[in-house]
Amino acid sequence: MGETETAGSDSQHFAVSMKSMGQAGLFVQGQAAKWYTQDMDDVEITILDAEFDATKQTQDARNVINRGVDGILLNPYDAEASVQIVEAATEENIPVMNFDTATLSEDILIGALFGQYRGGRVAAERFTQMMEDQGMDSAKVITSVFNFESTTSQQRLFGFTENVPDSVEVVARIESDGTPEDSAPKTQSALQANPDVDAIYSNNVGSGMGALTALEQFGEYYPKDEEGHVMAFGIDGGPELSTSHSTCTRR
Repeated sequence: MGETETAGSDSQHFAVSMKSMGQAGLFVQGQAAKWYTQDMDDVEITILDAEFDATKQTQDARNVINRGVDGILLNPYDAEASVQIVEAATEENIPVMNFDTATLSEDILIGALFGQYRGGRVAAERFTQMMEDQGMDSAKVITSVFNFESTTSQQRLFGFTENVPDSVEVVARIESDGTPEDSAPKTQSALQANPDVDAIYSNNVGSGMGALTALEQFGEYYPKDEEGHVMAFGIDGGPELSTSHSTCTRR
């Protein structure tokens, strides 16, 4: 069910419910609870990995609630489904802290949230600026999204698509599990169907790497500032990406 760090019988026990531990950024968020309490002998941490599954996240949380915990740190996969977790915890007088992605529950005591929609909007604003810098009146864009049933993925996409100019046309939307291995071949198929695309927007780092891989495999990965360039950009970052890979070009 989860990974537990055990303390003494008088310890405080906290559960960290993660939407996934399979991506670098999420892994760090989950492990941070252990890192910051490693010198506290009276604190026990259980990390729950939902593996991008709302049903699993709810069931795992109910299990630790039934066992008894002093608090839950909730990083929800699904904003609506996670309300059940907060309700179950509240019934047992267990406080819940919400972080990263927001839950729709109104019973959260404290939150530290990342603006998923705002992140997409910032990407739209920067893309609009790139269009202006290159004198582009219109653009055709492929969007590449991970686990689209998740609230995070939806908000990151809509933040982008709802804030780009009306002259921007989304010619294809790719849905994958958010890994380069799954997204790259789907992106390549989209490129084949839309050879005149101007940009690829990816809403997580794995999809972004998949976009770069697809451009390379399609024979259209070139240094930026060349004529007819394809811009590959999005939300997230990690050791896999570097600034030299921020944009690509197509002949």
